[in-house]
Amino acid sequence: MKNLILFLSLCALVIVAAICVLLFALPSSGFNLSFPQNGSVAHNPGSSEEHEHPDAPALAATAGDGQITISWQTVTGATHYEIWVRQGDDPWTQANESTLTAADTSFTHTGLTAGETYYYTARAVNAAGIKSLWSQQAEATVNAAIVAPVLTATAGANQVAVSWNAVTGAASYELWAWESDSEWERLDDGSLTAASFTHSNLAAGTSYYYQIRSITSDGAASAWSEQVEATVLTGLAAPQLTATAAVGQITLTWLTVQDAAGYEIWVHQSGTEWQKADDGSLTGSSASFTHSDLTAATTYYYQGRALNPDGVAGPWSLPVHATVLTPLAAPTLTLTPGHGQIVLSWQAITGADTYELWTWQEGGDWVQLDDGSLSATSFTHASLTVGSKHYYAVRALSNEGVEGAWSEYVGAIAAGELPTPVLTVTASGTQITITWPAVTGADSYELWYWVDGTDWVQLGGGALTATTYTHTGLTAGTTYYYSLRAHANDGKESAWSENTDATP
Repeated sequence: MKNLILFLSLCALVIVAAICVLLFALPSSGFNLSFPQNGSVAHNPGSSEEHEHPDAPALAATAGDGQITISWQTVTGATHYEIWVRQGDDPWTQANESTLTAADTSFTHTGLTAGETYYYTARAVNAAGIKSLWSQQAEATVNAAIVAPVLTATAGANQVAVSWNAVTGAASYELWAWESDSEWERLDDGSLTAASFTHSNLAAGTSYYYQIRSITSDGAASAWSEQVEATVLTGLAAPQLTATAAVGQITLTWLTVQDAAGYEIWVHQSGTEWQKADDGSLTGSSASFTHSDLTAATTYYYQGRALNPDGVAGPWSLPVHATVLTPLAAPTLTLTPGHGQIVLSWQAITGADTYELWTWQEGGDWVQLDDGSLSATSFTHASLTVGSKHYYAVRALSNEGVEGAWSEYVGAIAAGELPTPVLTVTASGTQITITWPAVTGADSYELWYWVDGTDWVQLGGGALTATTYTHTGLTAGTTYYYSLRAHANDGKESAWSENTDATP
């Protein structure tokens, strides 16, 4: 009898242990079943946490593309966490393969099926190994997968234009191509956001195959599109235009296109429609076109294409543009003859960077005076024969190659000896004012005075450039005598003026 009682007791213990395993070790596989309120494990007697269960974490589930992120607040006393998951009628399984520590407050479950709903529960475990109650379930549905674009390929001369529908949720696209006996080659640089791409510089008659897929902002990729194919047409190449601006016009140049019978050049300005610029007379041998009567400082945009003998047009060139240059005004020359020289001056011209100055004499040719770097607005033509006549013209130039109109040409005669100045003196109070007419060819003047019983004394430091001088601080009733001569920079001097006196 004792053996039977012992056997029945052992059986009861086994049944109780099995129930504990089912209720406490694993979450319920039922959709809304309540979880056991503890998950007892062995722990050290006498521990302060011996009879303390950690709190259950409070879960939140956030869906993403192919993943769901589980987050929770830190549980006091927890040393790690268990995250469990199920889908549909599947049994619960542990989602975290590695240990989630006390510092962790989130877990991202990856590799999930788009559009599917996943259910999660969790529990905290403390240092004694005691487990919390199971958390309330949290659920989320994985974002729908981004779809593949629908691809279209249109063949042209030496190129294939590939286009596709814009895909909702796509941040960029990944486009690949291959041709017979070649490997797949990626065409984009990783930043393709448009819904079209031109595959250019291709061999005529060659078939190319394309596939594309959508990429989300976090790097998730769609399935590949259906493969499409296009065979490059045999036809005319696109001309390669170059635009060069000038005053009032822009000249387009290009290399002739093989088999071209003619060309078309089209133009537009910002905010206007494209229109044909040429008159239809460009032949297959043409390699330039000048678009004239244009507005200064205005930008014009151009594209061109070649035509075959049947009038069928090839592909458009890449667009080019240029801004019409602003014309430069003509300077106005002023000539000042001096002793053996002529000084030329003119006003600064807006937009000018340098000036070009030329001269000629009767019976001779025009000769350029400057060295090509004249940026000042004056020039001294020196070492001239006294009495010789010279004619001059000047024009403005810009660094962009704009040449202004020539000035009116004017002439002057190089002066001879400096004329003798003529003085006028006027006394007033205790001062005397000395004046004289400007002397042709003079650059400065030398003024001296004396009184009875004294030597000559120089006034003005010997470098007067004005034509008047006021002598102050004089003694009333004393007669002062003055004389003046003119100087040129080349060292020439005039004769002294007549002594002229005044008494304050």
